[in-house]
Amino acid sequence: MARLIRSTSPTGRRRLDSRLVIGTLVIVASVSAAYFVVSSADRTSNLYVTTTTVFAGTALTENNVALVPANLASVSDSYVAEGELVPGSIATRTIGPGEFIAHGAVGQSALVTSTRLVVDVNSGLPADTPPGTAVDVWATQVDPYGNEPSSSSIVVPGATFVREVESTTLASETSLRAELLIPRSALRSLLAAQGDGARIVVVPTVSQAG
Repeated sequence: MARLIRSTSPTGRRRLDSRLVIGTLVIVASVSAAYFVVSSADRTSNLYVTTTTVFAGTALTENNVALVPANLASVSDSYVAEGELVPGSIATRTIGPGEFIAHGAVGQSALVTSTRLVVDVNSGLPADTPPGTAVDVWATQVDPYGNEPSSSSIVVPGATFVREVESTTLASETSLRAELLIPRSALRSLLAAQGDGARIVVVPTVSQAG
């Protein structure tokens, strides 16, 4: 009987030691994982955020951006951090006020494909339209003699409303003058429509008018 106890006791100790080692490793792994999660959650980065609406083609400077500490964990690499906004950077799309600036929204002037133009708008644009609203620009040709029905067509799809411009004309048939950001490819069509005396109607797109 004594020999039986002596023969099985070392095996039992080895089994106990293995379980203890495995348990210890599990605890260490859990603590390490928890520490990593907490450390990642506490990690903050100084990221650039817009302080006002920034339109495509506008230079990104201290006048319209600021650095703020942000805790965005794994997605922080998607945004422009301190030291990454090089001189000469411009917005390649409209960025709303208070937005973190994504790398995809920053480029150089050679990438700009839009231009600003002040347009006499006859109708269609609500008075409280906020800057940055996506709009379509329509041109309506009207026969002054009434022999032909009027015809309308979109001359600038996907323009952007920048701001309302105060008119210096005392008597005007237009409801307002608006500064628009339009694709350069559509500039000729819009100027031609204005030159032909068309009535310009600016309408917020469906996604904006909602």
